Amino acid sequence: LVAQDADAEGNASAEAEQKLKIVELYGIAHALSSDFERVYYVDLDTEEYAAFTAEDAYADLHLEHSGSSFFRECRKNLKKVIHPEDLEKILAVMEKKEVISLLDKMPVYSIDYRKLANGQTEYCRPKLARPGSESRGVVIGISNIHTQSLYRQTQETKLQKVHRDSLTYARIAQALAGEYFSIYYVNLDTNAFIEFSSADKYKELQTENNGIDFFESCLHNAPLAVHEDDLETVLYVLNKENMLKELDENGSISVTYRLVNGGKSVYVHMKIILMEDPETESRHVVVGVSNIDAQIRREQKFAEAQALAKQNGAKHTGA
Repeated sequence: LVAQDADAEGNASAEAEQKLKIVELYGIAHALSSDFERVYYVDLDTEEYAAFTAEDAYADLHLEHSGSSFFRECRKNLKKVIHPEDLEKILAVMEKKEVISLLDKMPVYSIDYRKLANGQTEYCRPKLARPGSESRGVVIGISNIHTQSLYRQTQETKLQKVHRDSLTYARIAQALAGEYFSIYYVNLDTNAFIEFSSADKYKELQTENNGIDFFESCLHNAPLAVHEDDLETVLYVLNKENMLKELDENGSISVTYRLVNGGKSVYVHMKIILMEDPETESRHVVVGVSNIDAQIRREQKFAEAQALAKQNGAKHTGA
């Protein structure tokens, strides 16, 4: 009788302990569900499983909440909801032998995929882990990472654009370094600009400056550097409305004027070209300024010499 009572107490104790474990597992699963859309606990020996979810997001997909053949049910349901381009890689992972092999090599394994629900594509990430090193079970938590993935893609797109722009800048610099001592790359959508300047006799262009409004900077700086007799022409050309009108009509703008530096006038040539990016539909202008002082001075001397020769010739002929 005592033995019977002891057995009864032992059975009751074991049953209570089992119930406690179930309650604890349920609590853990629901705690995890705050980070995961769904959490599965799978017995790797029997393939029996239990699913816990914080919301019934998969109801329309007819997924099982519990069952005895996890991998078979899983693969069947995956074929219903996974994006065709991601299906093969997910099916390869969701094999019993593959799961065991992966978790023998690493404590946690995750993989990203896209699911299709209600005509929408969303990014998801399942994480697989064993509850303990000796456990014959696996916990699979599935989280929705759609917002995170879209943010990452946006950042990657921005980085790619920065890279493309960097290549553009480098190509501009290399192509024009021998001709221009200053190049401005201006975004017509924002008016922001980057300036390239060559201080070592045009041999190497380096990024010198950037700003938020090219046209405002020109309006402020031109009177400080441009010869007073040429200022009106330069300000007209560097007015955004006038510039766009000229570019739309002619495709490019060229103007020669004088800069004043240290009390000396230097002839320069400014060329403006319109550039359009078909990917972003954005428009830019490249403004290149070259030093043509020596050329102009030679031409002036040649013209003076011709005029003098013509004058002398007239004297000799009496004309």
